Amino acid sequence: MSEWDEPVWLVTDAGDGPEPGRAPLEGLAQAQALARAWGGGVRVILLAAGDVRATLVEAWRAFGADPLAVVRGPALASPEVRARVEVVETLLGRGRPLALVVSSCEYAEAWAPRLAARRRLPAVTRCVEAVALPGGLRVRREVCRGKAHLSLDFDLTGDRVPAVLLLEPGSWAVPARTGELGARGTVETIHLSAAPDVGPVTGVGRVRRILPNPGEIDLEDAHLVLGGGGGLGSPKGFAALRETARELGAAVGASRIAVDRGWARPEEQVGLTGRQISPRVYVAFGISGAREHLSGVAEVEHLVAVNLDPRAPIAGVSRLFAVADAQAVVRALAAEARRRVRGAAGADRLSRVG
Repeated sequence: MSEWDEPVWLVTDAGDGPEPGRAPLEGLAQAQALARAWGGGVRVILLAAGDVRATLVEAWRAFGADPLAVVRGPALASPEVRARVEVVETLLGRGRPLALVVSSCEYAEAWAPRLAARRRLPAVTRCVEAVALPGGLRVRREVCRGKAHLSLDFDLTGDRVPAVLLLEPGSWAVPARTGELGARGTVETIHLSAAPDVGPVTGVGRVRRILPNPGEIDLEDAHLVLGGGGGLGSPKGFAALRETARELGAAVGASRIAVDRGWARPEEQVGLTGRQISPRVYVAFGISGAREHLSGVAEVEHLVAVNLDPRAPIAGVSRLFAVADAQAVVRALAAEARRRVRGAAGADRLSRVG
């Protein structure tokens, strides 16, 4: 078995295209920067279920990927992350890199942290910058949905190497080509004749589905937020909104009116005097859209509103606006969510019986 002595390894899925995608090339740029600082090279490792196009290998070499290893095997076609963990762990027996850079590729968010936990390695997800230090590494990662960054320093002089870095896509420029297609380089192909032996799985099974409590989902971290206002009519109407949020795994937000009336807690208020949120989807029920409230949802990706007043200010800023009774829509949505949850639970029971 050959010795891999490069200080930085880049691991990514090979993909099906004739050239590397943007995310893997961003990973190569970061890996090359670290390797230069440590006075060494980068080993690029492509994971593939089957054959890899010759044009893809040539394209990688044109971007400076040398040496290059292609790891092939049918086990890598499965979403089962244990196989990937075992494959990469086996490869670590060939060398002792300081950093294992993982580009944002299929299944990476599942297997990379598990590999780090299994080998007790330092690991950072959503990494936006990595700077080599003498005997160590300084890493920055996104927190609070990109509104802030956390800086971490790692000592790499001991046995806890490599540091596993799962990169946040869009954080680096794509490197320039350093050669022409067809450039010569070192390519090693490793064939996996069978799925890695990851050992039996015992004591694991689905018992029941536990839905998150909407009160425990932070508004600033939630992907889906249901907001309620005066149009819900009463504490009972707002309670129905909470039930719907629980069924959907969403966080609960509120207008100032709902908070002033005691239907919602002050920490749930969204707006200028409350929380600033940026979920993927915000659904506002019975909220007219005063300027104070809209200032808190300026960074929402998709804003959906339900209100009886077609001239409500929120109509002008919504991606989708429904002229309807917010209370009735909440009740219907809650009933549909309950029906789907019961259907999923029933299907799960049938699958266990079968």
